[in-house]
Amino acid sequence: MTYLTEAIQFAAAAHEGAVRKGSSVPYILHPMEAAAITAGITDDTDAIIAALLHDTVEDAGVSPETIRQRFGENVFDMVMLDTETDCSDLPRHETWYDRKRTSLEKIGACVSDSAKAVILGDKLANLRAIHSDYLQMGDGVFERFNQKDKFMQGWYYRSFVELLASLDHTAAYKEYCDLCERVFGAGFDM
Repeated sequence: MTYLTEAIQFAAAAHEGAVRKGSSVPYILHPMEAAAITAGITDDTDAIIAALLHDTVEDAGVSPETIRQRFGENVFDMVMLDTETDCSDLPRHETWYDRKRTSLEKIGACVSDSAKAVILGDKLANLRAIHSDYLQMGDGVFERFNQKDKFMQGWYYRSFVELLASLDHTAAYKEYCDLCERVFGAGFDM
């Protein structure tokens, strides 16, 4: 079995029974989409595997050490780059800004385009889903998230335009910028 096949099976088992927020869509489709987007940006197998596994630690309770042992240091580093850590006992909606700011700082320090491809795969997959629901629900789409304020969501998603600019030659980056504009409006700055 290849590492890619193992990662697909591992992610599917980790997310078994989980669904996307506000829908009945099986959650595994999100990391699969993120991996497909990542594969369109880079042929780095570790990056594609990291995209498949990117939510296993944060959302499925997999230990970081399990990722390191099964898939290696490089995959581990990319998964952890896209993993929020929340050491607070406060509800997630109360720590949203601090968690996002810390994640953005971590990603801003990243120089690896392969790792940035994982981030773009994840964020573009999220933004595609938000945009699709936004067309049907308008601003009501944000009610399903810990941060319900569209302005703050816009700040977060727009931050990646600058952080991932080294990928501006890719179709995925261009699509991401277009969807940011469609959902959050042109010239949305904070």
